[in-house]
Amino acid sequence: MKMQHLVILLIFLLAGPAISAEAGPGTRVPLTTDLQADTALAQARGIPLLIMFSLDDCPYCMVVREEFLDPMQLSGDYRNKVLMRILKMDGDFVTDFDGRRVPVDDLAVRYGASVAPTVVLLDHHGQMLTKRLLGITTPDFYGGYLDAAIDKSLQRLHEQSMLVQYKK
Repeated sequence: MKMQHLVILLIFLLAGPAISAEAGPGTRVPLTTDLQADTALAQARGIPLLIMFSLDDCPYCMVVREEFLDPMQLSGDYRNKVLMRILKMDGDFVTDFDGRRVPVDDLAVRYGASVAPTVVLLDHHGQMLTKRLLGITTPDFYGGYLDAAIDKSLQRLHEQSMLVQYKK
């Protein structure tokens, strides 16, 4: 009987790191302070960049992150569809797409992020590919709106790529 308990304990100890690695902080959508680096990564993967403008104490931002973005990131189903990042609106500066340090407020104004959360999907030059998602009014439909925006932005990005290839 004691040997069985020891074996069970050993199994839990050995499985522990694998379980925590799957559910750890690496599974959350990361914060960004360098859009140039994020864009380069998205471009290398041929996918759009999703930015959620967020505030620290915003309960609606937590809903979007915890109920939608983090699970999407964790699932792995969106790895080849979109690169997701969180941009704190209450931050000071961020590296812009061209490598310049700019106030976060300037980016919020540029993308019409007048409320938190605001989600934008961008191409590799920082241009919006779809309409922004402002706030979260209906959580039951938000996932569908988000998926549709991701799919549309991926399609537009591929169309841009085909146009560039055609012009060559």
